[in-house]
Amino acid sequence: MKLRGPSLHAAGMTIPLAMKDLRLSGCPVAQTNPYSQMTAEQRLRFALWLQEAEKQNMKVLKDLMVERGPIRYRDGNEGEYLADD
Repeated sequence: MKLRGPSLHAAGMTIPLAMKDLRLSGCPVAQTNPYSQMTAEQRLRFALWLQEAEKQNMKVLKDLMVERGPIRYRDGNEGEYLADD
């Protein structure tokens, strides 16, 4: 399955352009965000959880594409994303 759309590559990760402004200017809720206070072990645990959540989400997305065909999404910044086979 291919996921396509505008993105910003930073530190080996793909970040949607919709998130670019937050990365460049800092998140306005960073001080109240509990994830900004994670220990290294908590961050690793969270990364492992995200990895598993992404795997499960991709399985469901693939099933939806079998039923419906390609799936399109347009964000508020006029970025268009496409999931297709």
